[in-house]
Amino acid sequence: MAQASDMAPAAGRGLLICSTPRAGTHLLAGLLESTGLSGKPREYLYNCVPEPDGEDIPIGPAHRTQPDQLRKLMRIGTSANGVWGLIVMGYLDEVVAGLRRYQSASGASWREVIERAFDRPVYVWNRRLDTAAQAVSLYRALETDVWYADDVRGVGTDVPYRRDRIAHWEHMIREQNEEWARRFSDSGITPITVTYEDALADPEGVVDRLLDSVGVARGDRPVQPLTRRQGNDVSLEWLARYRRDGST
Repeated sequence: MAQASDMAPAAGRGLLICSTPRAGTHLLAGLLESTGLSGKPREYLYNCVPEPDGEDIPIGPAHRTQPDQLRKLMRIGTSANGVWGLIVMGYLDEVVAGLRRYQSASGASWREVIERAFDRPVYVWNRRLDTAAQAVSLYRALETDVWYADDVRGVGTDVPYRRDRIAHWEHMIREQNEEWARRFSDSGITPITVTYEDALADPEGVVDRLLDSVGVARGDRPVQPLTRRQGNDVSLEWLARYRRDGST
């Protein structure tokens, strides 16, 4: 039987996870989802979404911010206790533009638009402190089209090391982190910051902090990853080489 604390979040009602690619966002989302208490955080406004009822949802924020589609996506991302989870990345402007259109709120700030669309969001800033490692991971994922362990769609690891491309993606990651920082500061938001390194070192502590922000106690429910770490010896070799190249 669900406890009272499971059923009545007192603070926020959902977790809006703001991030950049390969920052460990889906590790964090899996840890949260494993509790059954904090929604099912996904990139519902961007990526493909499994449809329990078989109904098609068009891809992309231009369609998914339609009120009917948005309500359906939020139902998919909400756990039984009413807490929802959502991940957004660099396409936030597209999301906000779509929401403004359907809200007839052309002059509203991004925060106002988000908070009209989503019930009491708790802003979570998920980032990775080691942006060089993040860039290596992003470059390899883009080149191989392998985005998670056991992903069989891509071409594997037989791609060339290219320092210029890794440096390009690290620059992009740093710019996006700076943009998130500006957005939060300009909007008067103090997000809960969770790093990839935090999630690896203390997954239970991270999950408990986020559950507390929505007024939910985990109790004795386990916290476990739903994804397997993708990095391997190739990633480590490339990261060491990238750092050596940058010091010469």
